[in-house]
Amino acid sequence: MIRDAALTLFAAQDSDAVSVRRIAAEAGVSPALVLHHFGSKAGLVEAVEAYVLGIFDDLIGDLVTEVDATDVLARVSAQDDTSLRAFYERVGPHSPVIDYLRRTLVAGGDGARRLVRHWYELTVQILTDYRDQGLIDVGSDLPMRAAQLLMIDLGMIVLRPIWTELLGSDPLADGAERWTRGGYEFFALMLTDAPEQTEQTEPSERIDDTVEER
Repeated sequence: MIRDAALTLFAAQDSDAVSVRRIAAEAGVSPALVLHHFGSKAGLVEAVEAYVLGIFDDLIGDLVTEVDATDVLARVSAQDDTSLRAFYERVGPHSPVIDYLRRTLVAGGDGARRLVRHWYELTVQILTDYRDQGLIDVGSDLPMRAAQLLMIDLGMIVLRPIWTELLGSDPLADGAERWTRGGYEFFALMLTDAPEQTEQTEPSERIDDTVEER
């Protein structure tokens, strides 16, 4: 309750401007209990950041821990909305997590640096794994491609109100399906002809079977 109360307040106002007493009041506990659980306000700020990181790490965990070219190819080809539905189940368009991220990224402090560095390293890892499987062509500069792909997602969060106005729909609400479809189409530009490259191996057979089933 304390962490969630802090997240809600940090989403609306910079954490430096939010006192422990105010967080305690929001959570319905005493200031002493906040300090008992987190040691200090800095400890609570770190706990909120770790919680937000954990949400998104869980959403992309399957991409990081066990990359499956078969599944990726099928999802992109079918424009599968599994990732979108998982996102809504964990976060949702009105979650304070989104506003927290936006405020943190715009502030550009140490918190923003930690978040961006963490997700950048994950993106590099995912692209490296996909490239090594022969699934995608990342061009001549993989780190730059990783940065550009990450900027698309983070730019959507930071500029969400403006995109909503320009596109006529909220990319995290009524326009989420449209945004996701566009993302799949963009990512598909990097796909190689993976089934032909592995034509005489078992992975090739699994790719064909998966596409036929879907």
